[in-house]
Amino acid sequence: MATGNSTKKPCCKCNKGGATFTCDGCRLSFCLKHASDHRQELSQQMDNIGQQHDILKRDIDEQTINETLLAQIDRWEKESIAKIRSSANEARTDLKRLTEESKSRLNDLMSKLSNELRLNRENDDYTEGDLDRWVNQLKEVRKELEKPSEIDLVEDKVSSFCLIKIKKRNASGNDVTDVSPRKVACDTEKFSEIIGPVVLSKNGFSGIRTSDTGVSNGPTKYSSVCGCLKYSSGIHNLRFRLNTSRGSAIFLGILNSSQHIVDNSSKLPSVYGFWSDGGYLRVGPHYPTCGKIETQPNDEVVLILDCSSGKIGYVHERTQARYEIKVDQEICPFPWKLVATLWYLNDKIEILNS
Repeated sequence: MATGNSTKKPCCKCNKGGATFTCDGCRLSFCLKHASDHRQELSQQMDNIGQQHDILKRDIDEQTINETLLAQIDRWEKESIAKIRSSANEARTDLKRLTEESKSRLNDLMSKLSNELRLNRENDDYTEGDLDRWVNQLKEVRKELEKPSEIDLVEDKVSSFCLIKIKKRNASGNDVTDVSPRKVACDTEKFSEIIGPVVLSKNGFSGIRTSDTGVSNGPTKYSSVCGCLKYSSGIHNLRFRLNTSRGSAIFLGILNSSQHIVDNSSKLPSVYGFWSDGGYLRVGPHYPTCGKIETQPNDEVVLILDCSSGKIGYVHERTQARYEIKVDQEICPFPWKLVATLWYLNDKIEILNS
């Protein structure tokens, strides 16, 4: 610790002369007594560091997997398996139906030919021309039977099945770095259920209100649509294009996937979301004002479903208005589903994530 010094300095502890040791670490001088005390202090600090090291190592060794994320993964697995089984059963049913239709069509052809052959044979009424015609008919049926199947197995790019992956936040806590060993993707959202006079496009990516009369007889008449996907983990940015009548607005939000929509789904107690005019946003049973937005044709908005934080956000891209709601899991538990409410005739909402 220390070295002798020909030029004696006073001890930094007692300030007495005759200090004989200078510490190479702190560069202070000590007399013989306090040099021993200084060494003891260093030894105690070393013991403290050793204890902190042992405690930290123990805490690292005892670190366990995030039970909340593990439960979300387990829930996703069960839901995905159920979707896969349902899709497989539906595909088997369709395959059986199409096969039976083909078989029935060929049997009809054979039945007609069988009756004709039987009658002409019983009546001994046939010529070389009839024989050639029947041979050709048999060849055609045989050709039809042996030709390649017109039934194919294809992937539905707008199905409700979504893969998951684990991401690690970087130091800023905002952006994320993908630590998954392979690239995965999420299938596209689409509308799958309607209440009221709404017509969906063939691919389910848009819906338009076709009448100014709703299913209710009250003073307000609405129509609602909901999405096909379920959300219980990760962050999802859903982009929409809105077209509304002057003075109209479209409600956009979420509700628990087990709850059925109604004509004015924005009134449901479990719904959370935003009106496109910015007048109100939904937080359980309350309607706090968040600011006025002048809705224009073809306005684009983004609905952010942050399942990891239990929040939803809304961005009106033209005005850059941004809002956020914390979702009460007691009111609206996972999994969530998309819901939109259309107010006036010709109001239209279109999903742009396709």
